[in-house]
Amino acid sequence: MRSFRYLKYSVGAAVIGCVIRHTTFLDGDGSPPPFINFAGGGDFVSLGDDLVKSLVARAALTATDRVLDVGSGIGRVAVALSKRYPALDYKGLEIVRYGVDWSCKRFKSLKTFRFQHADIYNSFYNPRGKIRASGYRLPQSDASRDLIIATSVFTHLPEAETVNYLAEFGRVLAKGGRVYLTTFLAGRRGREASFGFAHTSGAARIESLLEPDLAVAYDLEFWRARAQAVGLSLTGVYPGSWSPHDAGLGPIGPEFQDTLILTKPN
Repeated sequence: MRSFRYLKYSVGAAVIGCVIRHTTFLDGDGSPPPFINFAGGGDFVSLGDDLVKSLVARAALTATDRVLDVGSGIGRVAVALSKRYPALDYKGLEIVRYGVDWSCKRFKSLKTFRFQHADIYNSFYNPRGKIRASGYRLPQSDASRDLIIATSVFTHLPEAETVNYLAEFGRVLAKGGRVYLTTFLAGRRGREASFGFAHTSGAARIESLLEPDLAVAYDLEFWRARAQAVGLSLTGVYPGSWSPHDAGLGPIGPEFQDTLILTKPN
């Protein structure tokens, strides 16, 4: 599996991108074909629609928000957002180039939805990337975004990269801005959990020493402290179904990963 992923994202990605840009073979019918969808299992459309509902309910998303989607993938969230808010000011950043290629093609006629490739190294998704996330600066000006979405991003990032991303989130968020992020909360792992996170790397708990970016967890106090350090407050915690152990955080929701809401004071 490890060698297959490396071939797909280091060698095959260039071929897939070329096919997307120059043919209609992988366009799909409103959603991408399964082979190029790297946003996880489940139905592309319904999962995107459900996430938008969560963004409204948990992160107070409105039609006038300036949205930054870090890890925009193959456009699952963007497709769902465009159906509800077609004039939304949306910017997607993604490290897998063909995800950006597909999204740019899909949204060619919708000018307020923009996508940008960030050639950031990640051993899981972009093993040939040239930029280190620990020093990456988001291509956004200070206080320019009202909502930042980061689903299945921090679940693949080591500590130094996580700390830098949070600092960048604090920089680009406007007053009253929110972050909607998903994670694995290390304190929730139990015998029936999908992951054991048996290994430690700094503040991170990792699932595999061979593939350290495969699945990464942090405890709740880490998130609280790091958010506070960059001027954000942890204002919402929603346990996901990856572990039946809720650690006293409340009822487990339908989402697989845990969801956190961070807020920048007015």
